Amino acid sequence: MDWIIGISSLIAMIIAISALSRISRMQSQISRKMEGTLRAALGTLKADANENAKLLKKMSDRILEIEGKFNRNRHVEANKTAEIIKLRKENQKLRERKESQGFPARRVAN
Repeated sequence: MDWIIGISSLIAMIIAISALSRISRMQSQISRKMEGTLRAALGTLKADANENAKLLKKMSDRILEIEGKFNRNRHVEANKTAEIIKLRKENQKLRERKESQGFPARRVAN
């Protein structure tokens, strides 16, 4: 009777060992699959981040370009305004000089 218990316990140990080895292999397979999935996801995230960085740089460059054009136009307008003011002052001085020399003042129609 002891030999039946011994054989059945030996069979039970073999089944347990094979089950544990299968579980161990399954864990390594699952971990390999998870690692592959995570690497793929990480690669996708890196690609998206690089694409976003490129788009952000492109937009930033475009904004800087537009700001530069705006500032140049603003300076041009300021220069035009300053030039007009300067010409008006010179014109006023010439009128005053002309009037002081005895020429009648010309009336400007508004």
